[in-house]
Amino acid sequence: MTPLTSMRLLVRFGCVVAIAAAAGCASSDPGRERATKAVSGLQDTRGSVAEARKQVDKTITAANQLQSGQGDLSRLYDTYKKEVARLESQAQEAKERSNDMSVRRNEYQQKWAQESATMSSPELRAAAETRSAKVKERYEGITQKGAAVKEAYPPFDKSLKELQTYLSNDLTREGVSAASPMFQKINKEGQSLSTALDALISELDSVSASMSSAAPK
Repeated sequence: MTPLTSMRLLVRFGCVVAIAAAAGCASSDPGRERATKAVSGLQDTRGSVAEARKQVDKTITAANQLQSGQGDLSRLYDTYKKEVARLESQAQEAKERSNDMSVRRNEYQQKWAQESATMSSPELRAAAETRSAKVKERYEGITQKGAAVKEAYPPFDKSLKELQTYLSNDLTREGVSAASPMFQKINKEGQSLSTALDALISELDSVSASMSSAAPK
């Protein structure tokens, strides 16, 4: 094969690749991509919230073990501090995921409304508007459940930190015993937060399933 022939083949191959790429771009589906991103945002948020839920249990367990006083108090206290720090980290990650989910939701719904308005078929336009309204309502359910979590978290976090501050100055059997009311308060507030997180997780699962194109299992 001559150099000239090789060059011609390379040019032809390049043209084929360019045409295929152009066809791929032309067949892109921005609406479906936005919907997929919206569902992905829901699932990512669900994962972070679930991790935060597990961490609530771990933190309460660490507090209860510290209260029991069975073993080295210093070791139990250090474990408690670590679990409290991890709880804050998980809460922050869940918050960031939730913010990202909101951005994807807004983009999805705004573009959906714009594209629906251009439909010439009144039947399709009406169906799209009805469906969009239902999706918006479901997202509002997530917002309500999220508000309950936001309300339940600060008291629990405050009690955890106050106990930590107290025990840092009196890490003795007597000090732990005197803090019994605070341990009880932490368990009660932790349970309230867990209940709110469970409700949010359930709502995220439900909305994600209603928006997913995957066949139900």
